[in-house]
Amino acid sequence: MRPFQIVSATLSLVVISSVNCNYNTHSYNQAFSTCIISECKPISDAFNPNGSIMFWDYNKYNHNISIIDDFSSLVENWNGYGALPINNDVISRVKEVLGTLFVQPEVFPTGRGGIQVEFQKTDNSYLEFEFFSDGQIGMLKIDSNQNEEARMISALDIPTIVGVFNAV
Repeated sequence: MRPFQIVSATLSLVVISSVNCNYNTHSYNQAFSTCIISECKPISDAFNPNGSIMFWDYNKYNHNISIIDDFSSLVENWNGYGALPINNDVISRVKEVLGTLFVQPEVFPTGRGGIQVEFQKTDNSYLEFEFFSDGQIGMLKIDSNQNEEARMISALDIPTIVGVFNAV
């Protein structure tokens, strides 16, 4: 049996710290009922060298996927200011990236035919990725001191950038 203690929790992520390292399904089920979050799935301990186990909230992920699927029905000028429709390639790329993230963002369509995903913390730190229709991804990061960093990135970099952002 693995004793668990809730270390921290957000709407999308629950981190549980353990004393012993005896993994089994029964222990995870106990953790689920302690967390009071349905449909949590354990994430690999490879990301948690401190002995914590992270659980991913599939409810927020599924909610985001539903919202993004709705973006495919947006037609030209959907915002009344000449917005472009969002093509299926952008939708597919965003869905793929969301599947790699422990903490789920808020998602929004952009008038340029892209999708923006964003994270904001209580200290006013902010992280945003914009997936453009031409395949590029822009990142804007603002730390708690309001220092800004903006650059183009690869989709492969996003899980690490989000992990570092949420760890600080």
